[in-house]
Amino acid sequence: MGISTHSVQVTKLAATMDEIDVVFPLINRVGLGILEGTKAEMEQAIARCATHGKGVYLMKVLAGGSLVGDFSAAVDYARSLAGSASIAIGMVTTAEVEYNLAYFGGRKPAALPSLAAMEKRFSVVPGLCAGCLECVEVCPNHAIVAREGKGFIQQEKCLTCGYCVGECPQFAIRLS
Repeated sequence: MGISTHSVQVTKLAATMDEIDVVFPLINRVGLGILEGTKAEMEQAIARCATHGKGVYLMKVLAGGSLVGDFSAAVDYARSLAGSASIAIGMVTTAEVEYNLAYFGGRKPAALPSLAAMEKRFSVVPGLCAGCLECVEVCPNHAIVAREGKGFIQQEKCLTCGYCVGECPQFAIRLS
């Protein structure tokens, strides 16, 4: 069985459970979205999983799209982690697939595909939002409001700056 998690504590526990073969934890070079611990603790938990014979496949190494502008540094960080077998990169366009195939194949890819042509939208995942509303406070354009005790992004006001993504302790704001 495999598990997917953003939690350091769940990753640590998975290392010791015989029933779990594969662990798919969240990690990125800025620690965005990690729950129940720090980036350093997640790095240790990942290494521990590998030491216990688990297949470790990393997710969110680009922090939900927030680190795409620093692609090489973000990916190289993830690839350098002890215990990681592979990483998953979210892709939307064929240009992104081609870029990643070249990059991971050791060929010098053309320039990183522009995401400018794609409509970039941030949204709050209600099931992940804890209702702290820190996103409301940080939004420079007042595009985020409280709705039913959770953050809600008014798309017509959103500048797509991404400041809210880094502020959310639950990593509940996602690029779509």
